[in-house]
Amino acid sequence: MTRFLATVGAVVLAIGVAGEALGSSATPAELIGQGEALYNRWQGEFEFTAYEARLRGAIAKWEEAVASLPGDEVELRARALVNLSRAYFELAEAYLPDRERR
Repeated sequence: MTRFLATVGAVVLAIGVAGEALGSSATPAELIGQGEALYNRWQGEFEFTAYEARLRGAIAKWEEAVASLPGDEVELRARALVNLSRAYFELAEAYLPDRERR
């Protein structure tokens, strides 16, 4: 579990730094919406193997949004963090081998 959390922390940091370096033109609210569109598994047919890529894409969008949100945007931050927690849970349960989940 500790290794997983350390890996997740490193990924979050790397994405935050990369997002700042690239200077995304989307607002945090737009990024959250884009992530939610990727995460939506109820529209159309569901394909398990393709969903992993969409799930990881949604996580990246939400992490970028959180990194760029000003401190006073409490509702948007909460929305993004709730989405992230759900997505990380799904990723771990469905796609990561047992040894990576620990």
